[in-house]
Amino acid sequence: MVRTPPVIHGGDPHMLGATYVKRHPRTGGYYFRRRVPDHLKPSIGTVEIIRSLATKSLDEAKRLSRPLADATDALFEEAEGLGGSERVSQPEGWHSDFITN
Repeated sequence: MVRTPPVIHGGDPHMLGATYVKRHPRTGGYYFRRRVPDHLKPSIGTVEIIRSLATKSLDEAKRLSRPLADATDALFEEAEGLGGSERVSQPEGWHSDFITN
């Protein structure tokens, strides 16, 4: 399995270790953002996965991002198993706004 490197918020020392967590510059709220590996983009159907974490607390954002990271890991593993031959179905419980184009 090819694993994408963690996305760390651009140079903010308070964000170190907050993998896939970003802070919105205007609202101050946190969101989950994960880039889809290039070779999986046809199967996943998008270039990145973004989801609001609906919090302004970094600790809460880190906690909320863990299940999303696990879910995207599973999605990427499923896409790897298909070998890019077909599109991966959206996991149960994901809202339509989870996967963005």
